[in-house]
Amino acid sequence: MNAKAIIVLTKSGDTAMAVAKYRPQCPILAVVSSEVVANKVLLSRGVIPLLLSDDNMLDTDTAMSQALAALQDMGLTREGEDTHKLVAITGSGGGFCSDDIRQLILM
Repeated sequence: MNAKAIIVLTKSGDTAMAVAKYRPQCPILAVVSSEVVANKVLLSRGVIPLLLSDDNMLDTDTAMSQALAALQDMGLTREGEDTHKLVAITGSGGGFCSDDIRQLILM
């Protein structure tokens, strides 16, 4: 796939850890709203947590724009650069890997 990064919006962290299980060559940015979940995903190889407030997690567009800004801050993407080499995964929550991938966005 040659993605520069995988962005995972997750409540429990389980989806990000499931993606990490396959050891992609690009970093996984787990966008979470809980410090406990952020610490949990740090235990998975290649996962970088991004802690957002609950309010920002309610709106997928806001969470995605903050995730893109974080990737720019890390130097993984540049402003104005084509984002077609990013993958975004969002889910609906509940239990291990039951985030039921609602959206897989190839950006």
